Amino acid sequence: MRIVGWILGAFSLLAAVASAQPVVGQGGVINAASYGLDGMPNGGVAQGSMFLVYGDKMGPATYVQATPPLQKTFNGTSVKVTSGGTTVDAYIYATSAGRLTVVLPSTTPVGAATLTVTYNSQTSAPVTFQVVKSNPGIFSQNQAGSGPGSVQNFVTQTSTPLNTLTFPAQPNQYLVIWGTGMGAADFDDGNYPVAKDLPFNVAIWVGNKLASVKYHGRSPYFPGVDQINVQLAGDTPMGCYVPLVETVTDTSGKVVVSNYTTIAVAGSGSPCSDSNGFSANDLTLAQANGKFRQGRVSLSRTITNISYSGLSAQLKADKGSGTFVSYTLDQLTSSQGLGQTTTIGTCSVWTFSGQTGVTDPILPIGLDAGTVINVQGPQGAKQMTTSATTTGSYSATFANATVIPGLTVPGLGTPYLEKGTYTIDNGSGGKDVGAFKFTLNLPDPLVWSNQDSIASVTRAQGVTVNWTGGDASSYVKITGFSSMSVPQVTGVFTCTAPASALTFTVPAVVTLALPASSSSSGTPIGLLSVGNSGTPVRFSATGIDAGYGSFSYENSKTVGYQ
Repeated sequence: MRIVGWILGAFSLLAAVASAQPVVGQGGVINAASYGLDGMPNGGVAQGSMFLVYGDKMGPATYVQATPPLQKTFNGTSVKVTSGGTTVDAYIYATSAGRLTVVLPSTTPVGAATLTVTYNSQTSAPVTFQVVKSNPGIFSQNQAGSGPGSVQNFVTQTSTPLNTLTFPAQPNQYLVIWGTGMGAADFDDGNYPVAKDLPFNVAIWVGNKLASVKYHGRSPYFPGVDQINVQLAGDTPMGCYVPLVETVTDTSGKVVVSNYTTIAVAGSGSPCSDSNGFSANDLTLAQANGKFRQGRVSLSRTITNISYSGLSAQLKADKGSGTFVSYTLDQLTSSQGLGQTTTIGTCSVWTFSGQTGVTDPILPIGLDAGTVINVQGPQGAKQMTTSATTTGSYSATFANATVIPGLTVPGLGTPYLEKGTYTIDNGSGGKDVGAFKFTLNLPDPLVWSNQDSIASVTRAQGVTVNWTGGDASSYVKITGFSSMSVPQVTGVFTCTAPASALTFTVPAVVTLALPASSSSSGTPIGLLSVGNSGTPVRFSATGIDAGYGSFSYENSKTVGYQ
């Protein structure tokens, strides 16, 4: 089955000296599907689940995969886990120098645990992690826990194609979802699993709509791998990046949220489409050519509201960015879309550690669109310059302005992206992308009407935002993040809604996926933003199949997520 490629992730890493002591990386013990980070609500390894161990010198130079029944020592590699005073031997699914695929016995006690790897009679130093009752993860096509999920459309018993942008599901259709971490089973974790529902309350949310779960248990084909069969709701949102997330209520009553993946949903068998992203024609062209070359240019204003010594102020950061890249069809269908696209009316969540920010692990080839991108607007001319290190990447900060209502203070900076028409071009073009020119009309920003009443967010309850105004041709974007300091991890969410809705509730299944906010000098490390974004304007140039120009306003305030 093709799905095995995403479940096991074939790879080959070179070992140094085979007889040297194995090394397990700190934080290198993770859910094999979600890649959930230590410190996040979905961190840790669930009883009976498949997990990964990253390190060095842990196995042979060449990737070797076992077949059930799995052994506790395979090709010279073994893994011991000690938790609650009990030491168990894990089942080895695959081994190599840099990564192991392992199944944790269901009988492993929950709590703080240590793990060691032995290879050719040499044992690593122990590393710590958490064993938990449930920690659901959905496998993704990028093998990194984000973007399109490893989900099959059920057509017939003999036709279950992988859900992709060009092979979307339809409302009411059945899906097969692949994951791990549901929880302990009462059968041998190292052998072919028994196909039966496990005793957990499992829910699948697709585009903020509950799907009907028909089966939730182990896959009969793969030890440690969960299979969930669902039927989509008739009113499932349609789009190319409809979020899909799993929740499990474990035997103690705790609700755990999986990583967020996406599926494509369309009203017919044609490719999917999003009004804020790809069109069906874009994807038909990509399918025909086996690749897709795209350009994206955006103008953005971020307003951060601050109060100090009884004085209120707004910090306005006006910026521009451009990205010109070429994807193969496989890269395109496993990527996160146009800047982490979220289908309108839905919410997605991304996570990262340290200060890396949200990134897409799918790396296309950059395209040279010239030395600068010119912007001409009511406040004059600006330029975005090309990155010295990344072909096809352009950026500029047009203005950092401080606005104090009722006061005129010289030297605080002048905003640039005011209401009006902006003409954008790249002069004569570049080596890969020819000349283009288009206009963006920036409207008045919407007004976040209940901003002052939101001081914090209770993650188990979600949060409702209200607004007035907003251009009819735009949509509303609600974003937020929460960071934990130790370990340093961050969860980021984006929700989108029609501007005409005037209200949107970010559901608890979203906010529960964020870590609780730490604080710095008494201020929580969390943010909530509400703003309007323009439906992309199309532009064309030689060397690209489609160009997309857009704008966004974001009005932000500091909040803590509890």
